[in-house]
Amino acid sequence: KLAATTAAVKQDVLQTMSICLPVYGPAVARKFGSTIWDAVKIEIFQPIDAETEKTALEATTALVRTLSPADETSPSPLVTTIITECIEILKEPEKSKAQHAIKVLSALLRTTPAIRSLVVAEAVPHMMKLYLDPAEAAQRSHIVLQLSNLLLTLQEVYAEDNSSTNYAQERLLEAHKDQLIGVISSSLKVVDTRMAALSGTLHLVQIPGLLTEEELGYLVQHLNELLEPSSDLQDLKDVLLNLLTTISKTNASLVEQTTLPLLFGNLPDRAPTPDAKAERASYQRTLKCLSTLCLQQALFETLVIRLSTKLELVCSEFPPLAEGKDENEVTVLREHSAAYVHALLQTLEDALDFKTASKLDADIPKYLDRLVPRLYALFVEAATSPKPSLALATDVRLLEVASGVILRVVRCNPSARQSQLLASLVAAFQTSNFGSLTNGQISETESTMPAPLQIDAPETSRNLVILFAAPIIGLRKDVLLPVDDLPKFLQHILDWGTAENATPLQSTAAFQIVSTVVNKQLESLSTFVETLLPTFWTTAVAPAGSDLNKRRRGIEAWTW
Repeated sequence: KLAATTAAVKQDVLQTMSICLPVYGPAVARKFGSTIWDAVKIEIFQPIDAETEKTALEATTALVRTLSPADETSPSPLVTTIITECIEILKEPEKSKAQHAIKVLSALLRTTPAIRSLVVAEAVPHMMKLYLDPAEAAQRSHIVLQLSNLLLTLQEVYAEDNSSTNYAQERLLEAHKDQLIGVISSSLKVVDTRMAALSGTLHLVQIPGLLTEEELGYLVQHLNELLEPSSDLQDLKDVLLNLLTTISKTNASLVEQTTLPLLFGNLPDRAPTPDAKAERASYQRTLKCLSTLCLQQALFETLVIRLSTKLELVCSEFPPLAEGKDENEVTVLREHSAAYVHALLQTLEDALDFKTASKLDADIPKYLDRLVPRLYALFVEAATSPKPSLALATDVRLLEVASGVILRVVRCNPSARQSQLLASLVAAFQTSNFGSLTNGQISETESTMPAPLQIDAPETSRNLVILFAAPIIGLRKDVLLPVDDLPKFLQHILDWGTAENATPLQSTAAFQIVSTVVNKQLESLSTFVETLLPTFWTTAVAPAGSDLNKRRRGIEAWTW
């Protein structure tokens, strides 16, 4: 029936074999084993479709397990024959049959310890010898890929959640480990073999107990070379980052000590000049690497410390750089410096998102004390500087991305911690005393500007309300604003956001505050809402003689 032309019939026969062979037992399997293998291998090496090939491989696994039960130390002669056939096919690694031979060997690796040992003892040395043969240099990409596929199977066999099999019991690769690491590391240096080598490295490092810390460090050093700005990694950087991230899960200190210094060393202390396109592209690539890689607690802490320091350095050095230059020069310099600061802040925001998505956010709450005050201090200091036009952190685009960082940190904190922050936040923005909010980085007597929530405050001060809105948006439902009269406070925020001097970003921040609080506290604010809606419309929108821009802002507030 396997000679039938339809895939469905072939699959039915192969599935029947997989079910029946264990029932019939070794005697029947030995009697008909060669005949079965001759029929099944046609469906593997010349498959009609992928599903039939998969079913044929499952039938092969069932046959081999029946021929050689797990308690037997000497595999059946037929198993040896199958392995020999596959090794013979692998002598031409570039042929399509070699891919199918690797699948057969992989299926055998999933059977018994004795068979697994025989496959490794035959296949790995053969592939190593083939790789080192100068006559086969052109086929090394195929060889490394096939070797990587075998390592993938071993990784899956030795998965930590597999209680019946582990590498420490079998240690099949010990005799070949040094040569295997050598082949993988040398393949990382060559463009043609790099992708397969990265895959092979990923599987190697995920076999528990295989690599010592020194061996892992040796591989990481080779991976770090690919992160150099001069590396021709091209489109494989995501694969490399995934590999380094995987290593960091079990050995974060190794990545912290070897990889992070290299990446941070690529970040300049000031924004590249306008004509330095390569340098800008370089720091953008580096920051992307950092946001993806720094997910483990130790790595993220290093990221926060280094980028916070870099932010403060770039912002503090901008006024001296801009001093004495003409307006056009200052505009260009400011634009590129703001772009760099924006990229640094965006990296923090992206890393927070990646940590949350990966469920590695247990450490985020502590940055309510370690990161958030530094951000508030950075932007408040800029708004209160003698020459705000020369202060880089007055740029509203930077305020926006910083608010995203603050929001993500606040959102991960429990209600009690949010309430503590909120008390300092409201007091600071109502009185302009930012000492508590910034953990003393700005003294209570240092800020002389009008409070940001004053309607007639200057624009640079009013823009800070973007950072006032961020924590409020992230509050839990049971956290209340520490104000004596909440409806009156919300009415003030609405008036502030619809004032004639309100910019679109300021208005949006105000409307976000009001809508967020109302949605979370609707029961206690029902009277306020029922009174506000008709009153607000008749006073802020309906009068035809009112300022057109104010009426537009009123309509926007109404829609919020």
